[in-house]
Amino acid sequence: MATLIVGLGLSGCSLDVPDGGEPFVSESIVGLWNGEWNVDGMPQEGEAWLEVMVEEDAIDFALFMAGGVLSNEGEPPLEMLLAGTDDEEVITLKGTAEKLGQVVLEVDKEGSITGEATPDTIPAVEIGGYVSADEVYLQFLILSLFTGEAVLERAEE
Repeated sequence: MATLIVGLGLSGCSLDVPDGGEPFVSESIVGLWNGEWNVDGMPQEGEAWLEVMVEEDAIDFALFMAGGVLSNEGEPPLEMLLAGTDDEEVITLKGTAEKLGQVVLEVDKEGSITGEATPDTIPAVEIGGYVSADEVYLQFLILSLFTGEAVLERAEE
């Protein structure tokens, strides 16, 4: 378990993110990923899935989260579409999500993920995690009080 100090101008929040264990190579994570998300201490949980696409120098993450406050019964899953330029040092992915506002994630060459989402109604949600060939792990801190996580594994083909 590594303590990750979240960057991007945040207040220096510390998230206890496990070490991904291997260098990040964008082509190694192309495809579909499935898993679950939850918020500790709250009845907030659901399914999550991710599609990663790389074409020439562009990389796209399409993350969907269903359940809890992110998509109440009868609502479609929360859709987070992030795009960036594939880079060997740091990939910066930017996009928006309806309930999360502007989202910015940075993925460094070791696979560490840092970032934030800036909703209109609450302070920024701080995000940390890692990506490897076997797992995508995201941890998020809401209102500097509630910690949640999403763990996704490569989908069976």
